[in-house]
Amino acid sequence: MRYFCREYPKSKNAPLSQWGRSLWWFEVDNQNHTVRQITMFEAGVFLKYTSSHSADSHGRLIDLDITANNTQLKQITEEQFHNTWVMSGASNHPWPSTGDPPAMLATHGWELESALERHRKNPETFQIPAPDEIKALKVGDQAKLLVEFSAENEKGPYIQVERLWVGIAEIKNGRFIGALQSRPASSDVLLPGDVIVFGPEHIASV
Repeated sequence: MRYFCREYPKSKNAPLSQWGRSLWWFEVDNQNHTVRQITMFEAGVFLKYTSSHSADSHGRLIDLDITANNTQLKQITEEQFHNTWVMSGASNHPWPSTGDPPAMLATHGWELESALERHRKNPETFQIPAPDEIKALKVGDQAKLLVEFSAENEKGPYIQVERLWVGIAEIKNGRFIGALQSRPASSDVLLPGDVIVFGPEHIASV
């Protein structure tokens, strides 16, 4: 993957015209197709697009003219793009509430495993953070979660568990809302930047 950004002038189309100038961030694959895109407006509005949400009434994924003489494009690092992606909400992707029903394997293809329950069953071999460590977590910190994915091989369906980092973006009523930091190895139903709601019981590491 390669990463770029460029500035655009104020749009002439409403409601974008009310949001001011914009800075666009692009994640581009080897075929020069944009995989993820962020638009940051002066007014503080963020728009995000991915292959699973490629267009809406505000805009769409656009492929770049990546040529040596395209002086409008500035190449950036993966870290710069990633940090912007995971720490910014999106006006065209409403963030879930801490009271929303949890994701389930049957309906979403993934769900969170309770790290606390696993620790209770295997206290000697599976350690989790102390309650004080979890209580000290704040916005901007990271937590590692156990995420179960539906999978299948020649023997039939099974559950694959991965340990994935989530960046905390909001804490409310003892629950956390965060953005996935890492790409799952066994499934594409979750991607970096996807929002996950979790509780203290789900935290395997900090």
